[in-house]
Amino acid sequence: MKEIKINKIDSIFDAIDYFNSIIKIVDKEVKIDFSSATFIRNNFLSIIGMSIEILKVRQISIHFIKPKDIKVFNSMIRIGFLPKYSNENTKKNKYKTMVQYTKIPLTNNSLL
Repeated sequence: MKEIKINKIDSIFDAIDYFNSIIKIVDKEVKIDFSSATFIRNNFLSIIGMSIEILKVRQISIHFIKPKDIKVFNSMIRIGFLPKYSNENTKKNKYKTMVQYTKIPLTNNSLL
C-alpha cells in the first residue's frame, strides 16, 4: 500500500506537488495521511480532491488518516471535504465564512 503524507498545504505549489504524487500511484490501495498536517488552505483541497477522484475512477482503494490538529480537522469537516471522503459528519458552519467543498464532474478525462 502506497502512503502519501500531507504535512501542510500553504501554496498552490504544495497542492500541485501532492496532486502529482497522488495521481502517479498505481498500487491497488493508497493511504492519504493528514495526521501530521499543521496547516491546510481549504481552497487547495479541491486540487487534492481532484486527484482522489482520479484514483477512484481507476478503482484504487483510498484510506484516510485524519488530521490530529483540531483546527485543521474542524476546518476540513466544516467545508465538507472529510465528510465527502470519510465517515465524518459535516459540522455546521454557523458563521457561513467557508466555501463548501463541491465535486463538479470532470469533462476532460485525459488524466484517467
